[in-house]
Amino acid sequence: MSGRLEFNLRNCLREVSGSLLFVHRFAEESGLSERQAYLLNLAYEELATNIVKYGFDDASEHRIKVSLENNAEGVFLTLRDDGHEFDPRNAPAPEPVTDLALCEVGGVGLHLVKKMVHSMDYSRENGWNIVRVQI
Repeated sequence: MSGRLEFNLRNCLREVSGSLLFVHRFAEESGLSERQAYLLNLAYEELATNIVKYGFDDASEHRIKVSLENNAEGVFLTLRDDGHEFDPRNAPAPEPVTDLALCEVGGVGLHLVKKMVHSMDYSRENGWNIVRVQI
């Protein structure tokens, strides 16, 4: 099956959590496999959370534009935000963990997404970060 869904969310973690229902419903209605649905949810939650947590310096409300698409070429997630320029493909891999007590929180999610998805593209256009992931 094919399908498309677009929505906007504000730059707050509560909205990211709440919007997971849209992503889950899209995966279900598009007939995605269990693995595709898992990867779509993982990529969406990780990328959207990073935008909200690290993308903006001000306390103003910002909109993050989300597009989900399932077509003959594959399953795609696109996020657009007007935050700091940031190419998630260039995020460093986390250091190997030898002692969990010394392990710092963060840095693992983006690495995991990059390793698990089919492809990840990034561009910066007219002040907007555009990340497109193919599941």
